[in-house]
Amino acid sequence: MFRLYGKALLDHMPENGILVIRGDMPHTTTHYLQLCEGYRPDVKLGAYDKIKSMFRMSLTTVVSIPLMSNEWYTRFSKSWRRLQNVTFPGSYYAIARSKSKAFNLKQFFGM
Repeated sequence: MFRLYGKALLDHMPENGILVIRGDMPHTTTHYLQLCEGYRPDVKLGAYDKIKSMFRMSLTTVVSIPLMSNEWYTRFSKSWRRLQNVTFPGSYYAIARSKSKAFNLKQFFGM
């Protein structure tokens, strides 16, 4: 069941797209499918840069909403190859942009 759920998430992604997710189940199932089964290798992963380079895969970008709410995630993402094509418009994600360093999803998608 989880495998089908993960495949359904990845199947609807455009080539080299960015998958923005929230929650452990979508995050873990998509990571499993890419790393263990080599499914949808065009999508970069958000957290496994060292594994990516070991297997020489080109993986789809997965950006986790809960992780974006931490300043360390957006700061360190600049050094992760899998997130180099992602631009964060602030230091961290917040539903309501309450502080000057925060950004919301509208700003993230450039809307």
